[in-house]
Amino acid sequence: LSRGLGWKNSSGCRICLPAIHYYLKMIRPDIIYEERDKETDIMIPQMYGGRTNAEELKRIAEVIEKYQIQEVYMTHHQRLKLAGIKPEYIERVKEELGMPHCP
Repeated sequence: LSRGLGWKNSSGCRICLPAIHYYLKMIRPDIIYEERDKETDIMIPQMYGGRTNAEELKRIAEVIEKYQIQEVYMTHHQRLKLAGIKPEYIERVKEELGMPHCP
């Protein structure tokens, strides 16, 4: 990506790198899923424009309880981060949260 954009610094800078990550996550929400460690995973439910409603929050809370997700954080980007998800539950959690299944 950095080569394609003609960046002088292949690692990006403190301004452009977070911006690229932000737009990639908006375009491809499936990349929001990230591996935390060998035993659990992290997922950030997509909330377009940072907006949500009671129905969406209830669905997230139900998933947190159902799959016993122990850690829920508000990130500095004002997103919910669900941490400690067992790998065998990832696909079910994505489905119940309405997240796309991209190859």
